[in-house]
Formats: sequence, C-alpha cells, structure tokens
Amino acid sequence: MAKSGWKGLFGIDIIYDEKAGKTYLLEINARQPASAVFESKLQKKSVSKSDSNGVSVFEAHVLALLGEPVIGELTSVPSGGQIVKRVTEKDFKTDIVSLRKRGLDVIEYENDIHNRELFRIQSGEGIMKGHGKLNDLGNFIASCIR
Repeated sequence: MAKSGWKGLFGIDIIYDEKAGKTYLLEINARQPASAVFESKLQKKSVSKSDSNGVSVFEAHVLALLGEPVIGELTSVPSGGQIVKRVTEKDFKTDIVSLRKRGLDVIEYENDIHNRELFRIQSGEGIMKGHGKLNDLGNFIASCIR
C-alpha cells in the first residue's frame, strides 16, 4: 500500500482454509480499522510494563499521515480481546453490570438501526483457548449475553 502512495492505516479481511492450509485475501479496507485505538491502548499498557520504546499502531498511523518516518518497532500485544454487538432482529439481554464488575470495558451506543453497533466489550485478556473454543473469560462473557 505504501508503494502505491497510501499513507496511514488500512485493514485487511482474510480467511484461512484449514483443509488447503492457505490464507486468502478477501478485501483491503483503505481506512483506519475500528480496532486501532483499542490495539494502541493495549500496546501502551504493554510498553509501560516493559519500558520499551515501542510504537503504537495509532502513533505509526499519525506519523505516516504527516509523512514522518516511523522509528522503532511496533509494540506487540501479548493478549486482548474485543467483541462488538450490533443491532439485530433478535433481541439479546446483556448483563453489562456483571461485565464491568469483572473489569471489562463496555462502551455503549444509542442505536436502533439494524447492523449498527450497540456496544463493545474490551478486555486486556484473550477470550479464546483454541479455534472455536472459549476460555473461562469468554464463557463468562457469553453467559452475560442472553
């Protein structure tokens, strides 16, 4: 993308075919992905723990938009998870109080338009223990959305 003159973040959608053992590119989203701010937040927490000079995704984005070089490596994120609940035809009851008591960030939006974001759950811990298998935190979150 940079070789084509693109500046800043972009997202890609991919799919992995387990049988073929291949990854396929579905599309390139030429915009800042919604997860960039959350990932940067996790990166900043990681940097403060390790005292490294790593760069967050958002910092790299701003530097690229300004035409400045990105000096340093992107900080890795050891763990984290984000779940987005959208407005659907089926109504779900969500125990947001319990989610927050567990230390999860829950960002709510006032939407009633189909497929618009209703809320977002963010965690510094992952929610999966394997492909298609929730860990304890993932199961807890699932139990709060009924």
